[in-house]
Amino acid sequence: HNLPYILIHEYGHYISLKDATIKPASNGIGIEKEVSGGKLLQDFIVDGIRYIAGEFENIDKDKHYLFYARHKDDYVSKYAATNVLDDFAESFAHFVAGVSFHSEVLNRKMNFFSSRPELVETKNQILNNMKAKDMGNIVIATE
Repeated sequence: HNLPYILIHEYGHYISLKDATIKPASNGIGIEKEVSGGKLLQDFIVDGIRYIAGEFENIDKDKHYLFYARHKDDYVSKYAATNVLDDFAESFAHFVAGVSFHSEVLNRKMNFFSSRPELVETKNQILNNMKAKDMGNIVIATE
């Protein structure tokens, strides 16, 4: 029953990277750390998380849980705090699902999406298609 959420999350990756240049990893699996372009993603970083982006980039990966503990009100889920690409995708999925938040940062992220007519239209198309196919509500993944 989480399939719609997963698909919306993955579509969030697509829209955040569709105008980006991505360098494949040297081992042929995954991508390099550097992603250039991606105006929507770059705007999301500036609008939503620029004040902690530097801290995140320098964190020791086995101490990531400490970073999340300090900034849990800044992310829609633990998974969103793993990297900026998943922060965007998870936040987009929560936007489509219509989740409301009490955190200033999370509200700023939701406003980022709702202030862009093309993303509001995308949200409406997704919800209308789900309704037409009688898919029920979006079940939010909790982690």
